[in-house]
Amino acid sequence: MAKLVILILQEGNFEQGFRALLQIRGDDPPTETEIQIPGILPPAPDIPELLNRWRSNFQSVKTSRLEAISSQVVSPNPQVAQELTDRLNEWLNYGDKQWRDIRDLLLQNTQEKTRILLETEDIDLRRIPWHTWDIFARGNYKKTDIALSPRSYQRPNRDIFPSKTVKILAVFGDATHLQLDIDRQVLEALRDRQGEITILQQPTPEQLRQLLRQEFWHIFFFAGHSQSDEHGKIGRFKLNKTDWMAIADLKNALDIAINENGLQLAIFNSCDGLGLANQLTQLHLPQSIVMREPVPDEVATKFLQEFLWSFANDESFYASVRYARGVLEDAFHQQYPGVSWLPVIFQNPAGFSPTWQEWLNSGISLDLSPTISPEVAVNYLRDYYQNNLPLDWDTIAPKLAIKLGIYLSIISTLSLLASYVLVKSEPWLASFGKQSWIVELAQSMILIVGIIYLVASKFSQETREFFAFRRPLKDPIGIFSLFRVFIGLFSLAIAGLLLDHHLWTGPNALKDKYQVVFSTADNFFTYHIPYLLYLPYSTINFGLAVWVFAGAGYAAIKDLLQLRSQSLNIKHQIESIGESP
Repeated sequence: MAKLVILILQEGNFEQGFRALLQIRGDDPPTETEIQIPGILPPAPDIPELLNRWRSNFQSVKTSRLEAISSQVVSPNPQVAQELTDRLNEWLNYGDKQWRDIRDLLLQNTQEKTRILLETEDIDLRRIPWHTWDIFARGNYKKTDIALSPRSYQRPNRDIFPSKTVKILAVFGDATHLQLDIDRQVLEALRDRQGEITILQQPTPEQLRQLLRQEFWHIFFFAGHSQSDEHGKIGRFKLNKTDWMAIADLKNALDIAINENGLQLAIFNSCDGLGLANQLTQLHLPQSIVMREPVPDEVATKFLQEFLWSFANDESFYASVRYARGVLEDAFHQQYPGVSWLPVIFQNPAGFSPTWQEWLNSGISLDLSPTISPEVAVNYLRDYYQNNLPLDWDTIAPKLAIKLGIYLSIISTLSLLASYVLVKSEPWLASFGKQSWIVELAQSMILIVGIIYLVASKFSQETREFFAFRRPLKDPIGIFSLFRVFIGLFSLAIAGLLLDHHLWTGPNALKDKYQVVFSTADNFFTYHIPYLLYLPYSTINFGLAVWVFAGAGYAAIKDLLQLRSQSLNIKHQIESIGESP
């Protein structure tokens, strides 16, 4: 069973140490606290100084998403990040029994699926890169991330409106010195994953409030400039060139968005967001992602791209953050030591870690809480499937589809005209008919237009995944890879037969049949040229057939796997309802 581990660091400081409490409870389904161990985290008066030395590497970055940047740029010192990591591990692996019992209990849970929350109000404890603690490099801890949580909280609204898409409200603020167009492209790519993106470009405060109140959103996203106070309690973000917004300025609109409309996640891809996340937790938002410090522009963009790719491919929320953190480490560690420490999750302990697919299922797993009766659950599932018919996949660029159709039509027409009209081979015309090219041309036009429309409108996502024009779905059991191999081998076999027929078998059969009738010699022009000119037409028809077969087959396999996953999910939820008192 999945576990929720909460490490509570209560009153104390780095000079005297912190009182600690470790709680472990079931997470899926949720249970009351199963284990609770008190302890004391020993003093470490040197850590705040090490932390501040590391933070100074980012405070002066010229292209960060912080409004005011010092003109004096400090060269990053890689030794500072390593010294802080080493000192943190020395501190957290302290051998005194008052802390060792907590550490040992954490080590006992490394083989279980676990979410880990740190509950503290101390700003320096919130800024510390807890994920660098070496125990989080063991077992299943490598697939999760440690999140911050508030001391006081309540269960957020878990009623999610039925939706065929993951709805994202993306707000792009003042872009001075920033490249926010890349963030926008990353978000718009989510349309391939049934993401519905609404973009506000430097809106007025009232425009933002209105959309938060009136619409349902899964994700609220902001990119631009932001900052927090020195205690990490209050934050604000620059909505446009003149207006700064604090969370308090949106309190009523956010309250409706979270507690009535079911907002699930906020992402502030901007600087110094601890204050923003702190205020959002007070409004009971299930989870948010912010940056601990000023973040370089290219780092913010890379994190967004990698996190959303992983999350939209139905990886867990925590594993997706961990994955993106690793990409940042590989890409930017030399330039910005400790850069992977910047992203941080704020989690409502009473909330649940989401998945992209659960949002697309519109609450099949989210709405079936233990308090719902079996009758209500059955009725809900029935209504859900009646009201949520499959959504057509997003179309590829219409201009590209039209161009492809025109090119294929021209090639098919030229191929037919050349083989029937230009060459005028008597055996060829006697075998296939002088006017049959007109019928074949009409059939070809219908086939080209129909198949391109079908693939472009119905199977565009699957086609791009299959041919690797975009990042495909994760394939843990290898079934999609096996299908690609099958299509490849099948295509090679048919292509071989096609070439054999047009180069040897067809011309020889034509010669055997008509050589005596027309008293023609075995010449290349009479028997082979028509087949060679006809080859492009045949190849196009064969390619279109493979295109449809690959896209439809890929879609069928994906739908079957998703249906199986949803069925198991529904079964699990109904069993949980039946077992609840």
